[in-house]
Amino acid sequence: MAALKEAVPTLRRVTLLANPSSEIRGSNFYADPFRSAAATLGIEPAVVMVQRAAEIDPVIADLARQGDAGLIVAPGTFSEANGDRIVALTADHRIPTVFAIRRFANRGGLMSYGPDTTEAVRRAAAYVDRILHGDNPATLPVQAPTKFDLVVNLKTARSLSLEVSSALLAQADEIVE
Repeated sequence: MAALKEAVPTLRRVTLLANPSSEIRGSNFYADPFRSAAATLGIEPAVVMVQRAAEIDPVIADLARQGDAGLIVAPGTFSEANGDRIVALTADHRIPTVFAIRRFANRGGLMSYGPDTTEAVRRAAAYVDRILHGDNPATLPVQAPTKFDLVVNLKTARSLSLEVSSALLAQADEIVE
């Protein structure tokens, strides 16, 4: 969320678009950290749970009516399946959006910030090797991602009339022109 605020300093509200599939023990996995980051940055947070693609349109239309609003799309199968639709709708409504999946920044989202998939596959291969050499999968620790990629789409930034700071661009692992 900090990168979104840096790219859009006038941002006052940000909505987290999530799906119930990202809930654990009745609570959304991303909601609490999202609210905490929003409070730190002085942004009004909203968490919207959507279950069907048809529910996306009104959420984005509402953000457009509010003005000074942004969108963060929580990762998961729902956002994978509907990412292109979200990119198109946010472009039509001029909503700056951050995805967790880099291909959506490459396809027109403003930014993506998420795990480096190449690094994750490499680490998974090491686990497979350990299992093939006799380690019990149940005894192997769960691994969290250790490398994250920031992708900034300058073409989208220009279409939103945003001036992305050189400091933010310096942090980016990829810049889409």
